[in-house]
Amino acid sequence: MDAHPQKRVLIVEDDLLIALTLGELVEELGHKVIGPAFTLEEGLAAVGDNAIDFALLDFDLGSDTDSIPIAQALMLLSVPFVFATGTDPKHMAASFAGHPVISKPVAPSELRAALQ
Repeated sequence: MDAHPQKRVLIVEDDLLIALTLGELVEELGHKVIGPAFTLEEGLAAVGDNAIDFALLDFDLGSDTDSIPIAQALMLLSVPFVFATGTDPKHMAASFAGHPVISKPVAPSELRAALQ
């Protein structure tokens, strides 16, 4: 039996190049990419439409929008997630203080650890 079974990983990232890079990293680690979702609306739809095992969320989604509603939806479904962001964790919502954050650019070793 595989020690690390394939996970369905939602990527929510507003930058196309970063989203594609994260997707490649996720696939190289043997997992399936859901998305990427580029907006809050697309991210919420992906959470509702897919069986997700894990999510990578960019905190800032542009135009004064953040991924907090997506994170809240994932928490209601007990889906683990990390914020993969350039935002200083001190500027994130207090309700997510202490939640796992991977700083961009994302190192493959950090992503591997998060997925385990």
